[in-house]
Amino acid sequence: MLRALLKSTLFIGCLLLTACNDASPPPEPDALAELQKILVDAVGPTVPAAQLYAAGPNGSYRLAAGLRDIAVAQPAGPNDRIRAGSMVKTLVATVVLQLVEEGKFGLDAPLPMVLPDAVIAGLRYRADITVRQLLNHTSGLPEFDSPELELAAAGDPQRIWSSQGFIDLAAARAQQPPGAHAYSNTNYVLLGLIIEQATGESWRHAIRQRILLPLQLADTRLPEPGDISIAEPYLRGYVPDEAGVLHDISRVDPSMAGAAGGHAMITTTTELARFTRALLRGELFRDPATLASMKAVVPAEPRGEFEYGYGLGLERYRFPDGTEFWGHGGSTAGYAGATLYFPERDLVIVAAHSASDLLEVYFRLALPAYQVLTAPR
Repeated sequence: MLRALLKSTLFIGCLLLTACNDASPPPEPDALAELQKILVDAVGPTVPAAQLYAAGPNGSYRLAAGLRDIAVAQPAGPNDRIRAGSMVKTLVATVVLQLVEEGKFGLDAPLPMVLPDAVIAGLRYRADITVRQLLNHTSGLPEFDSPELELAAAGDPQRIWSSQGFIDLAAARAQQPPGAHAYSNTNYVLLGLIIEQATGESWRHAIRQRILLPLQLADTRLPEPGDISIAEPYLRGYVPDEAGVLHDISRVDPSMAGAAGGHAMITTTTELARFTRALLRGELFRDPATLASMKAVVPAEPRGEFEYGYGLGLERYRFPDGTEFWGHGGSTAGYAGATLYFPERDLVIVAAHSASDLLEVYFRLALPAYQVLTAPR
């Protein structure tokens, strides 16, 4: 039934794909048609909807395909809201670096200087772990997340989770001394608490005041724990069960991963692009050296043909020909998305879909879009 419904609406979805210029040159018709096809091809029985936003010297594009809500066959819109997952890490890192600029603490401050003993007592190497190592995932701290935790969150969507609970889960697992890169959500839960310790306000409040308001990101929200609402229009996030039946789990408590991501941030591809461009143009820091420190990457395991490095809340990918892009990916239950910024072209691409597979976002949406947008015409 779902497959037939999607097929019947894909043609309608093609007609509803839209583009806007956002003060950039008008979209090129050939590029627009090719981007439309990429989105339509990416939609299917396990991916009800896909979105793409791109802006650069050759035009600006905002597109969507598929269904916003499979229960009532609503076509997806290009500016429907989504859950951002780990893309929120870049905003958390930005606030941390702003606080470093203000002298609240240093990047090389160890945990006992920035957090109370009661919070970090279970972390074996706490005296050796620095703020910088949390930011670039070289702290050695284990991951608190697990399939069991995700099932628990889906089964009890209104449960409010605590940051300390996540830290305690990680502390109960094997810990390594700081050094090698190993991506761990535990790092960003701790960074959220560091923001709160330094400012006396929640990390959500700090992001609102320091990023969302200055950039006028009115469609981006960081709901408080206990608030599972999401304003229309939004893409429902879907996860299949063992029988392949899709379940809408859009409304899971935003505390499900703390400051590491999960359902914590509601936003749009347009506003993710605006933030990414402003950040990587240096507009969110007082000192250009701060952005340079954010872009100082540590080696991470290659992903396919790409060289991959992780900075301070930023991912850097390098193609075999030397082309680089910066940004961050994120997935959470029912959603996945990625921001990509190509500095040599001042080109930003943000792609998202209503499923949890992040690699599909890169390889079926964002990178094919890059090829279209940079092809000679």
